[in-house]
Amino acid sequence: MKRTLQLLLLAASVLACNVALAVDVDKTTTDQGVVQETAEAIDINSASAEEIAHTLKGVGAKKAALIVEYREAHGPFTSLEDLKKVKGLGEKLLSANADKIRFK
Repeated sequence: MKRTLQLLLLAASVLACNVALAVDVDKTTTDQGVVQETAEAIDINSASAEEIAHTLKGVGAKKAALIVEYREAHGPFTSLEDLKKVKGLGEKLLSANADKIRFK
């Protein structure tokens, strides 16, 4: 039982590290000198479906899974135009999320 708990904690730690690597964090300082960290953008070519769904507005689990499937079948995305090839992703949705998508 103790060993199982240790393995679960290790797995959770690894997953948390992967999330941190795929999302850029923007640090800004307010007028009061307070440093704020916000999840600014996600690398669409390395992020998991869960990370994509969590970061992009209007993208749920199904659309996020389609993005990952398309990426795995056709290679990395290089532009928003490439993302339009994924079923269900249109101009409006991509424009709303353009500042949150990176192509590394």
